[in-house]
Order: sequence, then C-alpha cells, then structure tokens
Amino acid sequence: MPTYRPRMHLDLIVPDEALAPGAVVTIPVDIRKARWVVNDHNHADELEVDAEFADVGIDPRMIQGSLANFYMGDAGALDNFEPSPSTLRFVGRLSTATRAGSEDGSGMRVELKFLDYTSFFLLAKPVAAKAIPKFSDTLSEAWARLCDGLGDPSPVADLAKGLLVRGSSVAQVTAALQTPIGHAVPDRLAKLGGPIAIDPKMDAWAIWQTCVGMMGLISYFERDRLVCVFPEAYYGPAGSAPRFVWGENIMSYSEERQNDFEKKGVALVSFDPLTGRTIEALWPPEGDKTIQKKQAGPGAKRPVTNEARDYFPIPNVSDPEALLEQAKRIYEERSRQEMVGQLTTVEMVVKSGDGTPVDLLALQLGTTLEIQIDPTDFAGADLTDGTQPSKTAISNRLVARGLPVDVAGILARNWGRLTTLRREWCLKGYEVDLSSSEEGGEFKITIHYCNRLDPTDNPAPPDVGSATTST
Repeated sequence: MPTYRPRMHLDLIVPDEALAPGAVVTIPVDIRKARWVVNDHNHADELEVDAEFADVGIDPRMIQGSLANFYMGDAGALDNFEPSPSTLRFVGRLSTATRAGSEDGSGMRVELKFLDYTSFFLLAKPVAAKAIPKFSDTLSEAWARLCDGLGDPSPVADLAKGLLVRGSSVAQVTAALQTPIGHAVPDRLAKLGGPIAIDPKMDAWAIWQTCVGMMGLISYFERDRLVCVFPEAYYGPAGSAPRFVWGENIMSYSEERQNDFEKKGVALVSFDPLTGRTIEALWPPEGDKTIQKKQAGPGAKRPVTNEARDYFPIPNVSDPEALLEQAKRIYEERSRQEMVGQLTTVEMVVKSGDGTPVDLLALQLGTTLEIQIDPTDFAGADLTDGTQPSKTAISNRLVARGLPVDVAGILARNWGRLTTLRREWCLKGYEVDLSSSEEGGEFKITIHYCNRLDPTDNPAPPDVGSATTST
C-alpha cells in the first residue's frame, strides 16, 4: 500500500491600515487540525482550522476583514511540502474567530472558520436596487453590477474582472455570457430594460443563480474565480473516473434511496401577463419511458403505468426554448437526489479504471466516480469476475435460510442483475479532515455522491416538442 505524508499550510491575510491604506500582511499559521468541506454550487465551501494560540501570531479578538489561502498535499518520501498554486485548495474570508482554553493539557487554542467567496453574496441581503441586474444586461454585466452593489472594494471588486468557463461548450457558454438576460422575456418587457423581478428577501447569490438559470447555466466559485458551465459539463465526466472498491480503498460507506424523487420528470409553467399566454416546458418529453412509473393499487390485477411529473411555476420567461433549458437544468439537479451515498477513504491518490492516478484533493464537483460496493452476493457467490451462480442455486440457498419459495425466486432474479448495474456515480461534495499530534495524527476524506445521469441512455427524439404554449 502507498504511504502518504499529508501536510497543510495556512496563510492568514490581515489588513493593516496602520501600515498604509489598503495594505495587508500575510501571516503563516502553524495549524494542528483542519476540516475542509467542498459543497455544491448553492452553498459556500467551508474551512475550519485549529491552532495553538501562540502560533497564530495575532489575538482573534483583533482579527476582522481577513482572508485565507489554504494549502494541502503530500510531502512525499522526503517529507518536504512547499505551498504552491497546485496545492492551493481553498480561498475564503474569515467568518468566526474563537479563543478557547482548557486545563486538560490542550492549552490555549484558536479556532478559525472561513467561508469561500460565495458567502460575500449569501450575506448580501437585502440587495440594493442599483445592484439588481436589468433585462438589458448581459450576464457579464449583471455580475459586475452585483459585485459593485456589494460595496466592498476588496476582494469583491476583483471578482467582476472576469468569469471562467468550463466544459466542452466553452464557445456556447461565452456566447451566453454576452447575451442579454432579456432574450427569454417578451420583447416589450426586454426593451424597457428594467430590473428583473425578484423576491425582496433574496440574497445576491440567489439573484445571480436566477440570472444564470434563465440562460440555462450553473455557476459556482472555484477558489477566487467564478465559473459558469452548462449542466451537462458540470455533471458530466471530467477526466478519468477514480475507482473505489470495497475492501481495498474504502474504509466505510452508506447509501440511501430517496423515493420522493424516483422517476419524476419536471414541468415548468410560466404565464406572460403581457401576451396572456401560458408556456409549459416538459423534461423529459412526453412518452419518455424513464419517468413512467408502475403503481400497484388495491385489488388491481396489473400495475397501472403513469407519467410522474412535478410542476413548478417559473416567472419572467416567455421564450419556450429558454423555459425548456431551465426544465432540463432542474431535472438534472433533482434527479440526482434519488440515490445518494457517502464513503470514507484514507487514500490521497486512487487509480482510475485505466490505471491513471487521480488526486482526490483536486476533484471537481460533478466528477464521475466508479464505486464497487458489491463484490459478493448475500448467497455467498463471488461476482467480481462477472460470473454468478444460477438463479436456481441462489433461490435454493435462500429457501434453505427459511424464505418462502416465491420470495426467494424474486430475490434471486433481482440479485442476478447486480453485475449489470452501473458503478458510475456523480461527485456531490467531499470533506477532508487532517490533524497532527505527537502520536502522528489522522487523515481521511469523506466523499458524498449521487446519481450520474447519462442523457444518451434515452435521448429525446429531435422532432418531439417538449415546450408548448396555450392561451
């Protein structure tokens, strides 16, 4: 087994107005414990560190307006770790600073909690009228307007200087960023160029997600830069999929099926008061077998097949195609919550199916994971090589354990399908814990995953309409 020497480093960036207006001082902090949490695009990433009071170099009661750069990586056989751009894992602002002490031998310590730059916008509520994007704004202009409205000269002002685009459709994302938001609303409303309709209680991040959602995009922070992608790129494969196998590199795991979202499509409805039209967008389109659900009713001889959908009202959209893009995005996000799980590993690097090493500290959300949890079946037969005993043999073993013959037959039939089930999942988030002590310390990564949808499995016919208009 490989040997890792995980190391970490924190640079605390503290403003020093006494030195010069706008001046900052970088303080290297010797931390003994850290917990780094990578969340989805709707929430801020988190970092919690614990350090000796004497090592922080500044009293936490005097820290405000501070930023942090957090580095983590493998020091290698020579036990030499130097912070570098490739090991920069987190950039964020100081949220809370706590000083605590105990007579149990731990002494005086400082606990610092940081949130990534998403938190600047989550805290901006209510949003000033001048910061609310207008229908005449492009997404780039809307982002600059929001940043200016926060009123913080640094580092938010720097965030408006540029956006990053990801995925195979870079040109399409770039074009979307330069398209006025009003393209999805009636021409008469777009020509007015007024602010978009929002709930007064919305924070700046929710407003931004509304803007990018109208263009069919997903947006999130990657360290100190904002990224915009189409859902297919966010949730699609990102390089070689790291492989996790129970009994090899998985310490613990759990999985859960949430039947509330099982096989449910979405239907978005938008009413345009200027034209008196109601627009409806369905995804997947009508007749798609993936959302057809069989239900058994009392006294029914055969299950009844229905098309399961949840309906959502969506304001400000009069373009059927734009509404359809939103339906696709919402379906992608909701459908992934049907099956969720988590696993814990102590590996820093794992191999993909083709043998390529994958750095687990550099995983991007939406990355495809290969997870093999079922190397043996409950009847005692090894399935790792793709072979399995006959259904009759499995059924006989279950009957010998006391199960009724008909029940054993059903379980044997279903269990035989295990080798055909997919092992690919979608990375939803992860947590990294690292602590050091005189005994050596502890390191682990907890990975959260959910369904990975493959749109090529059941593609919608290109000539089937999924958006309709009624009067």
